[in-house]
Amino acid sequence: MQIMFKRLTLISVCLSLGACALSREETAEPPAELVEFSSEFRMEKVWSKGLGGDSSSLRLGLQPASDNARVYAGSRNGDVLALDQASGNVVWRVKSKLPLAAGPGLGQDVLALGSSDGDLIVIDKDSGEIRWQKQLSSEIVATPLVARGLVIVRTVDGFLRGLSADDGKESWQVQFEVPRLSLRGNAAPIMYGTVVIAGFDNGKVAAVSAANGAIAWQATLAQPRGRTELERLVDVDARPVQVGEDLYLAGYQGRVVLVRPASGQLIWSQDMSSFSGMAADWNRLFVTDENSEVVALERKTGIEVWRNKQLRARALTAPAVFGESVVVGDFEGYLHFLSRETGEFQARIRVGKDAIVTPPLILDAGLAVQTSGGQVTVLRRK
Repeated sequence: MQIMFKRLTLISVCLSLGACALSREETAEPPAELVEFSSEFRMEKVWSKGLGGDSSSLRLGLQPASDNARVYAGSRNGDVLALDQASGNVVWRVKSKLPLAAGPGLGQDVLALGSSDGDLIVIDKDSGEIRWQKQLSSEIVATPLVARGLVIVRTVDGFLRGLSADDGKESWQVQFEVPRLSLRGNAAPIMYGTVVIAGFDNGKVAAVSAANGAIAWQATLAQPRGRTELERLVDVDARPVQVGEDLYLAGYQGRVVLVRPASGQLIWSQDMSSFSGMAADWNRLFVTDENSEVVALERKTGIEVWRNKQLRARALTAPAVFGESVVVGDFEGYLHFLSRETGEFQARIRVGKDAIVTPPLILDAGLAVQTSGGQVTVLRRK
C-alpha cells in the first residue's frame, strides 16, 4: 500500500497512537525511474511566477484558478495574486499574512481561500479587496466552492458549511464523523443543480441541499477493515467528477463508482483505491490510483481500457484532460502527457524541482500548474 506524501503526514499521529509507520516507510516502494520515449509533441513555458511560501513538507490544496483573462493563485506565505493570463504580469497582490492551505475557489465576483488555522478569506477578484474573513473550527485543505451566492467549505474536523458570499454569515452546517486516523487532505466539494456533493473521511459521500443543508442522499464508498488504524483508512479525498447526468466518486481502500447525482443510485462499481483523483472525457474516466498508476475506464461500464504502471510511486496528481492527452504531475516537478487512447507516453516537461501536488489547470490555449515551492507556470503546446 503506497500512501506516498500523505503517509508522511501520518507519522506523528501514528507515534501518538503507539503504532508508528516508520517500519512501513523503510519498505516503501522506490519511485519508478523515468523511461525514454519518442515525443509526439513538445510543451513550452509561456511564463513562470514565483509566489514564495514553500510548502514542500506539506500536502496542501493550493492550486491556480482562471477566468480566461487572469490566473489567480495563493501561496503558503499568505500572498494572493491575480496574474495576466497572457503575460504573467501582476494585476494585483494581497498580503493576507495567513498560512494559506487551499484555494482559490473562483466565483463570478470573488475568490475564496482557506488557511491551516481555519481562516476563510474572500477577495474581490477584480480589485483584490478583501471582502471578509472568518475563523472556522479547523484547518481548511480543500478548495472552497463558490456557487449560488454561497461559499461552501470543508474543514478537517468533518464539517461542511455554507456561508453567504456577501458577508460570511453561516447559512447551514453538517458534520460527519472523523475517524481516529485519516489521510491528510479533503475532497473539494462540487455543485450539482441545487445540491453540494462532498466526500468525507469516514468513507461516505453526501449530497447536501445548498439552500438549507439537508442531506438528500448518502453513498458509502468504503467500509473500514483490518486490525490497525492504517488498514482501516477509508478517506474520500478524490474530488467528485460530473459529466452530464453521471457522477463519479472514488475512495481510498474502497471503490470507484458511477452514481446518478440526483438520487445517488449506483450504476457500476469497480474495486480501486484512490486519494489523488480523477478526470473524464465523454468516453472514459481517468483515475490516478494509490500506487500512482494511471488507469482508464469506460465511463458507462467501468471496464478497464488501459493502465500505465510506468510512473508507480511517483506521487502523481489527479489527471487532467488536455487535448488528446491525459496529464499528471509528480513529486519531482515533471508533467507527464499520456495518450487518452492507449496510455502511452506522448510528452514530458519539468516545470521545476519542487513537487506538483495539485492537478494541472486546463486553460483555453494551454495549462497552468503550481508547485509546492510556490511557482506558478503557464505552458502551451509548441
